[in-house]
Amino acid sequence: MTEGEALRAAIDLFYLPSQIRIVRRQPLPKGTGLLLRLAVGDPSAANEAKRHSGRSIIANREAAVFFVEQILLRPDADEYTILGLDHTAEITEFRAHMALLLKWLHPDMNSDENRSLMACRVIDAWNKVKSLDRNRRQQSEPGTSILQSQNRFNLSRTPIGWQHHKMSSLHSRVAFQNVSHLPPHRCRLLRILKSLLGYTRTNRHSAQQSGK
Repeated sequence: MTEGEALRAAIDLFYLPSQIRIVRRQPLPKGTGLLLRLAVGDPSAANEAKRHSGRSIIANREAAVFFVEQILLRPDADEYTILGLDHTAEITEFRAHMALLLKWLHPDMNSDENRSLMACRVIDAWNKVKSLDRNRRQQSEPGTSILQSQNRFNLSRTPIGWQHHKMSSLHSRVAFQNVSHLPPHRCRLLRILKSLLGYTRTNRHSAQQSGK
């Protein structure tokens, strides 16, 4: 069973630590989640591990902690190894492993000063994996990046007079005069707006003169 694979590897390594370099070069065994649950003292994990190995709860936990320290949190471990999974795992699995590691590294469970540094590495690994997963999901939606690019382009080409609705009439005239760089259909629309604004101002001025 996959849950027992990591436990067997951890027990073998615990009783034969000279194999650490060899194990570090190998892919992670399946079932590292059980090791993390053992490390935090999960009773159900302890019973499950005892059924797999036939060894005592204490022996299984010691082997699990040794494997986590020497393999998962070794100095040159990448973000996937730190979290005990490979790149094919779901983001929910990474989150669960991150939570277990931080629980195990919490000062309430172990006051070792090095644990705070390990916790920082776990958080950094989680942030990297989360960012990679987000980028992967965005790339799987081809329309998303194109739409974002089009929106940025349209915002940059939006006429000044449309971005600020409360501009003064002087600023509006300046904005509507510089339309040579715009597409033809926008030039025509802006000229119509300009003429309408000019017509409105002319009528207002005539009405003021007749009222005097």
